[in-house]
Amino acid sequence: MLKKYLKRITSFIFATFFAISRLMITTVHAEENQGDFIPFRSDYVAYIAQNASADSDIVQWVWLKLFEEETNWNSSQSYYSATATDPSGNTVSASKWATKYYNLYVGTDGALKSSYNTQVTYNPEFDGFIFATLINNDDFVINWLNQEPSVFKQYAQTSSSHPIFTEGMIELTKNGLFLGGGKDASNNTFLKGAGSTNTKYNAKWSAGGTTRDTYDISVLKIFGSDYMSLSDIQKTWVKTYMDWMVSDYVAYRTGGVAAKNNSESLYNLISTSYEGFANGNVNQEFFNYCISSPDVAVGDLIVNAAEKMGETSAYRTGKADVAANINMSSIWAGDADCDYTETSLGDNDYDWLAYNICFSNNSFYSTLRTLVDNNTVTAQQKQEWLMRYYQKHSTSSSEGSMSYAIQHAGETITSDVKYASSTWTGCGRSCWSDDDDSFWCPIHSGEGYQDVVKPIGVKSFSFELKPGGGGFGNGHVASSLNVTVKDTDSGTVIYDNIELQNKATLSIPDKYVWSSTIVISISAHYKDGLNQHVGRGACDRYHNGYCNATWTYVPLSDCEKNRHIYSYSYQFYDKYDNPITSGSSTTPYYCKATGYCTKCPATDVQYDYTLRQVNTTSKMDYVADFEHSSEIGEKTYTVYKGSAATSFKEYSSTKNTGYTTGSCSGSSSSGKYAASSSKTVIENGSGNSFGLHASASGTVSLKSGSIMDGAKTITVSASAKEVTFKLYSPKRGCLDEIALYSSSSSELTWTFDCSDYSDTQLEGAYISVNMHSTAQNSGGRAVGDRASVNATVRFNYIKVTY
Repeated sequence: MLKKYLKRITSFIFATFFAISRLMITTVHAEENQGDFIPFRSDYVAYIAQNASADSDIVQWVWLKLFEEETNWNSSQSYYSATATDPSGNTVSASKWATKYYNLYVGTDGALKSSYNTQVTYNPEFDGFIFATLINNDDFVINWLNQEPSVFKQYAQTSSSHPIFTEGMIELTKNGLFLGGGKDASNNTFLKGAGSTNTKYNAKWSAGGTTRDTYDISVLKIFGSDYMSLSDIQKTWVKTYMDWMVSDYVAYRTGGVAAKNNSESLYNLISTSYEGFANGNVNQEFFNYCISSPDVAVGDLIVNAAEKMGETSAYRTGKADVAANINMSSIWAGDADCDYTETSLGDNDYDWLAYNICFSNNSFYSTLRTLVDNNTVTAQQKQEWLMRYYQKHSTSSSEGSMSYAIQHAGETITSDVKYASSTWTGCGRSCWSDDDDSFWCPIHSGEGYQDVVKPIGVKSFSFELKPGGGGFGNGHVASSLNVTVKDTDSGTVIYDNIELQNKATLSIPDKYVWSSTIVISISAHYKDGLNQHVGRGACDRYHNGYCNATWTYVPLSDCEKNRHIYSYSYQFYDKYDNPITSGSSTTPYYCKATGYCTKCPATDVQYDYTLRQVNTTSKMDYVADFEHSSEIGEKTYTVYKGSAATSFKEYSSTKNTGYTTGSCSGSSSSGKYAASSSKTVIENGSGNSFGLHASASGTVSLKSGSIMDGAKTITVSASAKEVTFKLYSPKRGCLDEIALYSSSSSELTWTFDCSDYSDTQLEGAYISVNMHSTAQNSGGRAVGDRASVNATVRFNYIKVTY
């Protein structure tokens, strides 16, 4: 478990105060008799915000009560109220749970907020607290499913909108906890429930097998929204469901459990599965989706299919490397020199993979090639790679080769080949003088058939029939032809037995221009003869005919023949796909490079998910090098450690207040970050001295983003009788805390040692300062004496040293 135990302070701190360690300083009340110490409803949110990371049954109980009551706010509930009091003291209509029950809390961004009218359930702002409870209470998810399953299922259904909740579930189960052997396995807790757990987890449900309503499907939805982050154990678990989900989708389509309209995350899963790759009913649909959607990686599809089909050469740079390809831009971006060997990657492009997609005929690559050819984007990318390849490797420039097509791009060429030739019988007679017998010359006809492979690169063609023999009987009757155009690879009929007039042009759809499997079936119907009486002339005994073909090659730009020249712009993103800008302390997760060709309208988008880190004493550089695309330059995102000018940064009530938030209360306020409360009475003999009491309190926080990489120590100072300083992680809850006490409301200071934490653990960290002071007069006084008490709290500063 990812759990950071609180540091224990055992020594006394002398002078005016001493240190104690305890769970929380805020006073809470037992509102209902649950056998445990629990807070008022109005304290629920503040309690969770302070204690989400505690291994605590009470924290879990508060979460589940909150889920239940917020989602069931109606007059039939015991906690319902028709009216409430807003923060200004006005009576308002209680439209929801948070209108009636609310308080101040410190959010995961480190800001002090009010929970008034703010629903917690389904609100992504509170997902960091759910994350902390999930990973520190491994039975929480089971208790959640037992008591509030509909709430859990809704989080799962919308997991893409709750990325931190998703991250928590992935963290919890990354080593296989609750997963068992997968679909229908007896130890799959999310499916089998009570039959698969020990008494600690106490799962109350039990299911015999997977259905669209079982909890394992909810977990699949969660995993599907961030598949790239799964461990191998989790991916193996997911794969046990693929055949069932794909078959269900093929059978029911929009009614399928993994249909996109039902669950986009499940659709994401099946679109990258081997089972989807191997199913001819849906594999083109899935491949097209992988190419067009930034939420799934076509690299996952390639790796999953190759792994299942035993084609290990498909990920020779490593499964993680190939799987990180969001689209195929990097795969087709190589220079096509194919300089790789069995032991070397050459210039480190993906030529080894591109070559196999184009030329290997094993079942994996031939299927992948068909999918590539039938997608507009990848077919164009493949075409351009092949052009570069053939210019560097061509051994022939004969008609039909890629080299020939590139050489004659945009030209119209009549072939020397005589297609669909035929020979037929004529009259075999002649009449040259008055002494010869005249004769009747009828129509003579013949048939010619031939299958012709359309040359690569031809975008349109025409045929001209050349029938005839000697003498007058030479093509005097119109001949005709029919053509059928078919892709022999896929079996697709492009044109079916259409009659084509002599020299009429027939165009080839763009997707088939560069295909080498397009066959034209020619059916030529030759006719000649006079069909009349011949008084002078001749008609040969035999006639012949043939068909001339004229091929028009697609025009090519310099970019298509040689390579596009792109100018790239870059954008870094965090793990949740939010763009981040220079100067932010947020750790980048990936970089997107968008290229615009300087010579044509073409664009290119590539991603780098494997950022290289360069750590120095003053900064951390995250380098996107797009290692398989040499034409894309490196881009660096820098996170500075601390201040560039000094080795520390200080935040106080008068300095950098934009980074601190606070609220203090007392009978008279001394400002946003301080408070005082005073009372004065004159003794009249009634004993009022013992009722003379004053209190002041406040909470101040240092917002998330203020503590940068490289923090060595964090010193916090406040003046009060009692203070609690806490160091929080937005997802992992309280990293460290200390409670300090002073008898005279003097300055209390504590320094957190950050050496125990990595920059990753401190990412987004924030500080919470809780202050409280009371004063009470307890001495004896004569009647007529004046007595005064004063309670004060004041936030002084937070100093981060780098």
